[in-house]
Amino acid sequence: MGCDKRKGGGTKRVLTRNLANRRIPINARPAPEYNDDFSEGVRHGITYGDGSIQYGRAHVCLFGEKESLSKWFDSYGQKATGGTIATKEHVRVRMLPIEWKDLPDSSASASYWRGFVAGLIATDGHIDRRGSVMIHNKDKEVLNHIAECMAIAGFVQSGITMTREISPYDGENKPVYCLRIFKETINERDILHPLHAENFIQSPRARHSTILLFQLKKLIATRKCSAVSSLKHILSLSAMAT
Repeated sequence: MGCDKRKGGGTKRVLTRNLANRRIPINARPAPEYNDDFSEGVRHGITYGDGSIQYGRAHVCLFGEKESLSKWFDSYGQKATGGTIATKEHVRVRMLPIEWKDLPDSSASASYWRGFVAGLIATDGHIDRRGSVMIHNKDKEVLNHIAECMAIAGFVQSGITMTREISPYDGENKPVYCLRIFKETINERDILHPLHAENFIQSPRARHSTILLFQLKKLIATRKCSAVSSLKHILSLSAMAT
């Protein structure tokens, strides 16, 4: 059974097979614990977003307001450097696991995935003054994988779109994609970048969003297919914020 949200308010219970072309309320998993797994995921997400590899290890250079993210790496070597004509002042975190430049394993815990996405929002993401939460990447498949896996952590995507096709720097075809996350599935503890936090806190309160199911296709239910946790057969869907 599913729940169809009607125009003008109210809901109607309908069979899952009859949900095509109907809107259903977002029913995300609750946020997992903010524990050591979360913290480790944060470090992984920051490194994945802003890190580089040198001499077989990963390193992260944190500039400007991102320097505050260095507190997540207290047990790793850090060095404040720059401040020259060639290099801006920044904090360099050294000797990090090289695997942090790869995506987490799909089987990582919900808390780990929650932390990873939080770290990635702080580095490769943006939160505007409306509180819209997004992550950017040049590889759409990477965002698809993140969107699928982050569902176990209580995050729900509202869509992936191409925000740029042609590079403004060299005129070549270099698309950039944007993964948007429903604001109501984000907590303040997930916002690690100071400017992001300011925008998020001052933004209008999140409305209860719905998604539009436009095509039904039976899949095997797994823990990763949990954007609508009340459905046992997850279907091809188009997510639209309302």
